[in-house]
Amino acid sequence: MATILSFGMGASPRSSPASRRRTEVVHLAGGIVAPGFVDVQVNGGGGILLNDDPSAEGLCRIAVAHRSFGTTGVLPTLITDTRERILVAIDAVAEADDPGVVGLHLEESHLDPARKGAHPALLMRLLDDDDVALYIRARRPLGLLMVTLAPAQATPEAVRRLTAAGVVVSLGYGVFRRGRDSKMGSACSHSSQL
Repeated sequence: MATILSFGMGASPRSSPASRRRTEVVHLAGGIVAPGFVDVQVNGGGGILLNDDPSAEGLCRIAVAHRSFGTTGVLPTLITDTRERILVAIDAVAEADDPGVVGLHLEESHLDPARKGAHPALLMRLLDDDDVALYIRARRPLGLLMVTLAPAQATPEAVRRLTAAGVVVSLGYGVFRRGRDSKMGSACSHSSQL
């Protein structure tokens, strides 16, 4: 994270409010400031997958591996797994001590088994009130929580509750039907593989 205090020849950031808060000042000496990539679906990196190693250390290793390619922020992505593994991943992201881990993407249990891709259908289920409550509670300590779900696996009301609480809902791995799913779609900001 950086704050650009000034541009140009001879400009000095000394009088800025940020510098008075003991912010580190870096003089680029001809260097370039460029934005980093933010990847919202990262299943792993550095030789590990999040599903195999949902730990704070594993998350940091994933972030470091992606940073070497210009990705400064990642949403580690847990694919369809057990509720216990989801809870472990939520705790690990909350504990991760790497600024590159910006939240969590749950691309998991609420997908359409008929459009499952590589996800295990056996673990897929409808989004229920317990799931909604868990995701709403988890969003605050995680900062950013994205949940991918199929339109047929959730109700428009559940999606509205999630988005009202700041959870990013992405529709995916299912069929979007105009009419039936239009209200749900208007509450979402992302979609994948519909």
